[in-house]
Amino acid sequence: MKRTAIVVLFLIVIQLMSTINLNAECILLMMIARNEHGKISDCDMYEEFFTSFSEQARNRFMADGWAISYFEEGSHLTGEGKVWFDSDQPDEYYWSNRFSSINPVWEDSLNYYTTIHHLRDNLDTKILLSHVRQATFGGGNVPNPHPFVMNINDRSYTFAHNGSAPGQQAVNDMRDVVENYIELNNWDTAPWDHLLNSPVDSAVYFAFVMAHIKFQNWDVIRGIRDALQNELINNTFWTGKNFIFSDGYDTYAYRSVGRPEQAARYRLEYRILHDNSDRETAVVMTRLPAHNDNVEIDVDELVYIPYNGSPVHFKDICGDYIHWQLDPQPRLISTRNYWTWNSFPILDPNLGIFEATSIETLTQTYRPTGSSNGLDNALKVINETGESINRNPITLDWVYGDQPLTHFDHTSGYKMLQHGYDEDSAALIAGELAPSDLSVTLHPDRENWVGYWLLNSQTVGQALTGYHNQIKSVSAVDWTYNTIRKSSCPNFSMQFGQMYKIKLFDWVHEPVEFSWHNSRYPHRGRYLRISSYFTFEPQPEYQVIDIEMIAESDAIKEIGVFANNTCIGAEPVTDFPLQLLVYPDTHQGEELYFKFYHSDGRLTFSNHQTAVWNNHTDSFDKRQLTAGAKDYKIIKLLAPAEQETDLSSNLVRASVSPNPFNPGTSIFLELEHESELSIEIFNSKGQKIRELFSGTQNSGQSAYYWDGHNDSNIQQPNGVYFYRINRGGDTVNGKMLMLK
Repeated sequence: MKRTAIVVLFLIVIQLMSTINLNAECILLMMIARNEHGKISDCDMYEEFFTSFSEQARNRFMADGWAISYFEEGSHLTGEGKVWFDSDQPDEYYWSNRFSSINPVWEDSLNYYTTIHHLRDNLDTKILLSHVRQATFGGGNVPNPHPFVMNINDRSYTFAHNGSAPGQQAVNDMRDVVENYIELNNWDTAPWDHLLNSPVDSAVYFAFVMAHIKFQNWDVIRGIRDALQNELINNTFWTGKNFIFSDGYDTYAYRSVGRPEQAARYRLEYRILHDNSDRETAVVMTRLPAHNDNVEIDVDELVYIPYNGSPVHFKDICGDYIHWQLDPQPRLISTRNYWTWNSFPILDPNLGIFEATSIETLTQTYRPTGSSNGLDNALKVINETGESINRNPITLDWVYGDQPLTHFDHTSGYKMLQHGYDEDSAALIAGELAPSDLSVTLHPDRENWVGYWLLNSQTVGQALTGYHNQIKSVSAVDWTYNTIRKSSCPNFSMQFGQMYKIKLFDWVHEPVEFSWHNSRYPHRGRYLRISSYFTFEPQPEYQVIDIEMIAESDAIKEIGVFANNTCIGAEPVTDFPLQLLVYPDTHQGEELYFKFYHSDGRLTFSNHQTAVWNNHTDSFDKRQLTAGAKDYKIIKLLAPAEQETDLSSNLVRASVSPNPFNPGTSIFLELEHESELSIEIFNSKGQKIRELFSGTQNSGQSAYYWDGHNDSNIQQPNGVYFYRINRGGDTVNGKMLMLK
C-alpha cells in the first residue's frame, strides 16, 4: 500500500510538472502612444504600468528570460526596422533583428531596469512590446525569449505569445504548413529562416501567423483570422494562447479560445490612458492594475488598437463569421444624449458579400442602456434622405416614411441619437468585413452619406486620393474638410465604421464611382481635442466655422461660440486654423459671439472685429456671423478696436462701453458741431424697442445710458441689441450684447 501511494504521488507530481511545463503563463505587455507629438513615456502612468509589470515578472516561475522591443519615432513613421536595446552596451541602441536575455528578471534586475529607464529617458518610443517568459517546453536554456521580429515587405513585424503547446509535434506540424506556403508560392526564404529554425515554439507560431498575413496580401486582420481558423481545423495545433502583435503602425491583441479552465489564466485586458488633452496611451497587459476603465478582452476576441482612431473589437473571430463591436469606451462618453454618424461595414454572411446587413441582426444585437429591445426606444435614426427610421407601433415593422426598411446598407451611413451610454449599447453586428476595394456611386447636387469600411485610419487627404478634383467637401460627425480652402481638416483621420458626408463640386453633373483609397500605411492624422470648459449639446446637423487667426490669442485656452447666452459649440485653442462646429438648432438667425477661457482661469467676452472670407472677391469682409448659415465660413478675429464711424466729414464718433453689459451700457458720442440727431434701440428681430434720445446735441463729448428697458419700462431679455444714430440723412449703427 505504501509503495502504491508513493507511485501515485510520483505520477501526480509528474502530471503537475507536465502541466506547469506545457501551460506557460508568460506575462505580456504592449503599449502604443496614441498622440500626435509624444511617446509612450510621456504618459504620467508609464512608471506605474512598468512597475506593475515588473512585479509580475519577478515571479520565480518566470524563469526563462525576458525581452523588450519597441518602435522608435522614426521607424514608426517609415515602418522600417526596429530598435532593440542591448543591456551589454547600455549606452548604445542599434538596429538588429533581435535582442534577448535568457536570465529571469529576478536574477537580471539591473539590466531589466536599465532598459526601462533607457526607454523612458532617451527614445521617442511609439510602440512597445514586452514579454517575460516561462517556456512551454525545452527548459530554461532555450535561447531567444520573444518578442520576435520579422523583417519582410520593407517593414518590421513583432510578436509575443503566451500559452500552451501539446508538444513538439504541434510545432513541427505548424512549421510544415509555413514551409509548404513558401514552396508553393515561391517566396524568398531568407525572412523566414530565423523563425523556422528556432527551437522556440513561439517563433514558429509567429511564422505561421505571418505566412497567413502574407497570403492575404498583408491584410493583418484577415491573415490573423485565417491563421487562427487553420489552427483550429488542425487538431494537432494548440489553441490555449494569447498573443500581442504589431506591424509598426498599429497593434493587435488576441485572447485565447483555450479551454474553460484556462479562461482566468489567459486573461488579457486593455486600457486607454488619457494623460491630458493631447497625449493618450493604450496599454494591453495580462493583468492590468485594477481600475474601472479596464476593458477585458473576451475569449476568442481580436482587438485592433491603432495609433489613431478608436479600437475595433472582433469577437468570435474563429467562428463561421465574426462580430464587430464599436469601442466599448467611445470618445463621446456622456450621460446625456449625443449623436453619432455610423455605418455598418460588417456584412451578414447569409446574404452574400455584396448584400446589406439585415436590420433584424442589428436590432437584435444593439442593446442600449436599460433595454433589451435593440433599437426600440433607444435611438433616433436618420437616413440619407433625411427621413427618420422608426418602428410602426401597430405592425412592428421598421419603416422610413411610408416605406418598409428591410436592411441597413453597409456602404451608406446613418445618424443615430444615442440615449446616454452603456457598454451594452455598442453595435454588435455579425458578418464578414467589407472588401477594401468596394465601390459606391456618388451623386451630384446632394450630400452622399458614405460609410468608411477600411480598417486602417488615414487622413482625409489620403482617403480621397484620385478624387480631389471632383470632391468639394467631406464632413464627419466632428469635422469638415473643404477642398476649396483646405483650411483646418486635411489631416484629421477617417475611422472604421463611421459615416462621412461627401459633396461633389457644382460643375460635376454625372455620378462618380467612388472607393476609398487605401494607403495601407498612412501618416498619422491630427489628434482630435475635445473642449472641457464650455459645454454644449451636439445635434445631427452643424454649421462650420474655421478661424484662421485670433489677434492676441496667446493666453486663450478654449473658445466657445454663443447665441443668446447659450453655448452652441466650443473647441480648445491649440493652433490655427482652428475649426469650430456650431449647433444652432433653436437659435436660427441669431447673431453669434465668442467667449474665451484663458490659461489663468479668466473668462472673457470677445470684442474682436469679425472678418469673413468672401469666395467671390477672394478677400475678408468685416461682418457679423449668424447662427444657422449653412455655407462654410472662414473667419479672422481681428484686434479689439473701439467701434467708431464718421458722419458728414468726421462730425461724429460713436462707441459703446461696457459691451457686453449688465445691467446697462452707455453710448458715447463726440460731435465737432452742434447737430440734430436721434438715438434708437432695436432688438435682434429688427423691432424698435426704445428711443433713447431725440433733439439737439451740443458739440464735444456726451454719453447716453441705456438701462436695458424698453419704452414701456419693461426689462428686456438677454441677447443682441442694436443702436442707430440718425443725423440728417446719415446713420451710424452698432451692436450691443446684454448678458446676465
